[in-house]
Amino acid sequence: MAKNVNDSVKEERIQWNGRMDAVFIEAMRKERDDGNRVGGTLTSLTYSNMVNYLREHLQRKFTKEHLTNRQKALKLHFSQCYDLFRGFMFSGFAWNSETSLIEAEEEVWETLIKEKPEAAKWKNKQIYHYEDLSYLFAEDRAKVMKSSHPHVYFEEEIYIGLESMDLAPNEIRKAYLYLVEHPGKARALCLDVLT
Repeated sequence: MAKNVNDSVKEERIQWNGRMDAVFIEAMRKERDDGNRVGGTLTSLTYSNMVNYLREHLQRKFTKEHLTNRQKALKLHFSQCYDLFRGFMFSGFAWNSETSLIEAEEEVWETLIKEKPEAAKWKNKQIYHYEDLSYLFAEDRAKVMKSSHPHVYFEEEIYIGLESMDLAPNEIRKAYLYLVEHPGKARALCLDVLT
């Protein structure tokens, strides 16, 4: 009988850091892009591939359990943020890839915080890898929520929306820069195009 890659590794607690998360997210993206996610579920082979990928890139002994536990934690943190900003009646939020913050006009924040006080912590809390986590988990969240609530617009979505408006290239650039600087305006301007 073939020995499982995880059998020879003594279980140890791993304190995850930003670099480890980045490599793990990269491994999950690779597996998803390679079609190794069946019906939204990662297979045993997929976990084995990711264990090997992390071992190679981080020079540490990982097990499937390490990855499943970290995936649950990443998914939970992402889901809390994702669900909050896709909440009923709240729009105008955008994730800024340079600051790793969810941004909006002050009045939009005030409205959200008044309705959902738990949102206040996200005003100045960085959310690393949000686009990657959205790529990996948002589809699952949308299925769970089964709703059409507004969502956080990524810079790429804003740009694509502007391109589809038949603007001149210099107008696209100006509008894009404005919308990235004023994320609360993105939804109002691009609603018909992006949704």
